[in-house]
Amino acid sequence: MDGQKRAREDALATESAASKSDAKRMKTDSSVTVVAHESSTTARNKRTLNLPAASDPSSESMRRETEAGLKFCEHILEEFRRFRYNDVVEPFRVPVDPVALNLPNYFDVITHPMDISTITRKLEAGAYESADRFWHDFDLMLQNCFLFNSAENEVHRRGKSLQEEFDLEWSNFHDWTQDYLAKKYTAAKFGHIDTKNGKQPVQETAKPHVLSGNSGPTQMPTRALKPKTRTDHERVARTDISNTIIVRSKPPLPAPPVVTAPNLEPLDAKIARIEKTKADAEAALAANRKIIQDAEAELTASKNHKALHEEYNALKIENVNLRRKHNAKMAEFNTRKAEFNDYARVTQEELRKSSTRHEQISTRMRMIEEEIPEVYDEDIA
Repeated sequence: MDGQKRAREDALATESAASKSDAKRMKTDSSVTVVAHESSTTARNKRTLNLPAASDPSSESMRRETEAGLKFCEHILEEFRRFRYNDVVEPFRVPVDPVALNLPNYFDVITHPMDISTITRKLEAGAYESADRFWHDFDLMLQNCFLFNSAENEVHRRGKSLQEEFDLEWSNFHDWTQDYLAKKYTAAKFGHIDTKNGKQPVQETAKPHVLSGNSGPTQMPTRALKPKTRTDHERVARTDISNTIIVRSKPPLPAPPVVTAPNLEPLDAKIARIEKTKADAEAALAANRKIIQDAEAELTASKNHKALHEEYNALKIENVNLRRKHNAKMAEFNTRKAEFNDYARVTQEELRKSSTRHEQISTRMRMIEEEIPEVYDEDIA
């Protein structure tokens, strides 16, 4: 009896030492939580182990970052639709039309044309795998502009301005995407919380372990244990060792949304930005008003010039017609004058001859009267 009792006490001491060794090793492993329970039938310690499903967050994190980057690309395109960017964006909105713009050698120089409408269409269709592909297309569009247009060209200067604005917007990539992720997604998921022992949540990513009550080292399972959710309570599975309990947690619930304060813009900076936007809009409005006034003045001058030109042409036509009529009348006058002069000469000659004959007749009559005292006068009608 004494020998059996001594052997049993030696076994208990060995097992207790192994248990302490396991507990010490598990305490250094932050991926698992070990909870000790006091048995009601024996003086031995029994241990339980939470076994949440393992997960690899790398692919999900990459997917979220890619999504945030593409959302930032949408934000940039939306920003460039604002009124303040109209002047610099206008030449790049649609594809270049070499026929309409009379650029017959455009496709000889530019082999890969690009424009904002094409970039927008590709982004909406999901053609970009990441934000850097969007950046490369935008940069291709600008480099095409610089390659085809000389530095003195207005389109080249607008391209430089657009490049500066784009680089300025792109410098906010990290802050914008982090703010987007903070607003959209919740905090990381945490494991089981043992409220009786005051344990804090521990995020578990390592593979589950099995603790054996009658052996020193911790044994790894031959296959991964998959969580089974048959009830809302924890499922307890016993191994062939009756004093070892393996506890599998039910799938962790999503943590409540973490309310993070947005990156609020300082009021002074916000006021300065709004005032600058207002000043830019007022400057653009004043410039447009000046353009309208100049256009109206030029239009009025053009209308007056057109009216004077039309009046001049009408007077010129009338003058030509009057000159033609005058020349015709002068020709008629000269013709009739010549005819009248001829008629006057003939008439004058006839009058001279008639006067001469009258004198001859009068002289002869006096001679006859002198020779013949008595002459019988006859009434001559």
